Amino acid sequence: MVIEHLEVGYLPPAQVTAFRRREWKERAAVPGAAITRNGIRLTVPPGGGIQLSVGRDLYSLESSFACLTKPHELLCASRPRGWRKPGIGQPDDGSLEVAAACHEFSLTRTVRHAGHSVEVADSLTNLTDDVIGVLMRHEIILPSAPKSHRLAGRREFALAPWTCPENPTVFAALDDSGLGLVAKEDVLRLQMGSEVVGNRVCLSVEHFGLPPGKSHTFKYALYPTSSDYFDFVNAVRRDWRVNFTVPGPFEFVSATEYQEPADADTLRALLSRKQIRIFALGPWFEYYSAPAMTRDTYKALAQRAIGIIKSVRPDAICLALLETNLCAKPFTWFKGTLPADIPFGRPGHTYPVGQSPGTYTWPAPPEVSAIVNESEWQDSVFRDEQGHVILDTWYVHNYIDPPALNLKVYPAPGNYRLSNGLDQIAFVLDEVGFDGVYIDQFSLAFNRADHFTYDYWDGVTVDIDPATGKVARRYADVSLLGAPARRAWVEAVLGRGKVVVANTMPAVMEMQPLPTLRFMETQGYDPLAPGIPDQPVCAKGQLASPIGLGHQWWYQGAKPGAEFFMRTLCAHLRYGLLYYHYSTDFPPEDGEFGPANHMFPLTPVALHEGWIEGEERIITCVSGTFPWRQERPPQVHLFDRRGRAKEASVEITRGQGRYDVRLRLDDWHEAAVIE
Repeated sequence: MVIEHLEVGYLPPAQVTAFRRREWKERAAVPGAAITRNGIRLTVPPGGGIQLSVGRDLYSLESSFACLTKPHELLCASRPRGWRKPGIGQPDDGSLEVAAACHEFSLTRTVRHAGHSVEVADSLTNLTDDVIGVLMRHEIILPSAPKSHRLAGRREFALAPWTCPENPTVFAALDDSGLGLVAKEDVLRLQMGSEVVGNRVCLSVEHFGLPPGKSHTFKYALYPTSSDYFDFVNAVRRDWRVNFTVPGPFEFVSATEYQEPADADTLRALLSRKQIRIFALGPWFEYYSAPAMTRDTYKALAQRAIGIIKSVRPDAICLALLETNLCAKPFTWFKGTLPADIPFGRPGHTYPVGQSPGTYTWPAPPEVSAIVNESEWQDSVFRDEQGHVILDTWYVHNYIDPPALNLKVYPAPGNYRLSNGLDQIAFVLDEVGFDGVYIDQFSLAFNRADHFTYDYWDGVTVDIDPATGKVARRYADVSLLGAPARRAWVEAVLGRGKVVVANTMPAVMEMQPLPTLRFMETQGYDPLAPGIPDQPVCAKGQLASPIGLGHQWWYQGAKPGAEFFMRTLCAHLRYGLLYYHYSTDFPPEDGEFGPANHMFPLTPVALHEGWIEGEERIITCVSGTFPWRQERPPQVHLFDRRGRAKEASVEITRGQGRYDVRLRLDDWHEAAVIE
């Protein structure tokens, strides 16, 4: 076919808006089974979609399930599309139920009121004798383009699959109301992508496979709220019970700095400015900075440091540094199989072996893989599609004497890395006497290199050929299959009454309610850029312990100062997050750490844009009137652009059951703590 003449035109915006409103009114006119509770009317029309009336506003949810390129839709209409045997029922438990089937699979959708939210469960069953891939898409449809929206807490218009399981949400708002959707099941949470198209806010799943005869249930919840995204976030936080107390401040320090009695004076000087309570104490245990250190040497070094730290700050929390997915092995462990030209180290740090810098995902040659396969690690290593063991030759610049590489590993039920990690935890807590552990790269869901292994199938993760709709590749998501093992690590620590701090936020439901201190790294932006400082990755922390690890203090080779620190702290508060230090340092003449010193402990009550309400204190970097809900009058601390205390411009009035504290700040540059 040849197109000889093509004309493209655009409808006027008013005509597009009129069409959308007409389409919306048609949906609103379709009757269906309905339940009204707490002022929210839930309707399931015969087409199997979902409608929620929130005040004067109506939101529709329509869904598509495509298999072998054939879409099957649940619509806010008089009938669904593409199904056989559709039907709507009302079981005795007060829920609404949609049942439908096509040739390849059946679907049962259960919808029920759950107080202030609506819970949805979509159960799919494979009716064939083959593995099938199912593409899913859910669309929240508004009468017009949303006044505001968030995808995974961000103001972006599209997020790719696998992008943000830490905040598995979409949110759309009109003038007087909003509707949020949150995933409550791991496959949906891990795989979802999202986008905004006109008056539709959408989420999709493109990598789901189902074995013959098997069923899988996707669970999610709809939250009708105000037009404020943070009202939605705070409702989810309450339901997920994640508002536990966050201690701090936190900082990475080296045990080698606290070995002699005189080092206590150095620590006192540090704490006079920077009131650290949680000490993440290097070197790393059996990894990175001390891979070849014996356990006896490590124990003696750590115990001397812990003793000095606690002599200065008795309530200090000292943590051992552990890694999740990298395990150092000396060259000799590989029995002469490593090639002479192996890529090794980082540019500028490269040890003179090989001829090129290293890589984080180096496929080992067969003879190297064979050595790993003969070891206890054979069931714990990442592998590519050819079965090659994946090694890390990048984070090895400290491995010089002796030279070493990292196995890339993951804990999973029954494998060696699970038991090895439990042994490490027992040693640092029971033998050394640490107060807890810091675990790096813990979720294994933050990038593709640490997310998948290709040597077997987890039963749900696939690639689907877009032309045929057939499953093109099966593999395993280690964040998903390893969740019980990572939970076992955490419970081993919590069961001893100790503390867990972990890098990366929870990405699966099994880890979500555990009272662990989770943060993500937030470097990668310029806090001193004009306007409101912004790091969207902070949105990952809004559904767990609301902490961000402050900007790397060796930012692009520069020496940042106190104003850099303050703007970084404000960037965290923009997303409702607390601030943990990342080797933050600057001289006293440049400024102070004032707001960070007054930030903890904090038990969250509600997150907001630019401020956090806690049971013990309120922290803000924006002007406003803030509710102090305690009987005693509040104290207000104001800090300038360099973190130094200054006189506060504040009005405090007594209200009914609370104080109202009115503050005027230099927004997004200064900060105040009400306590």
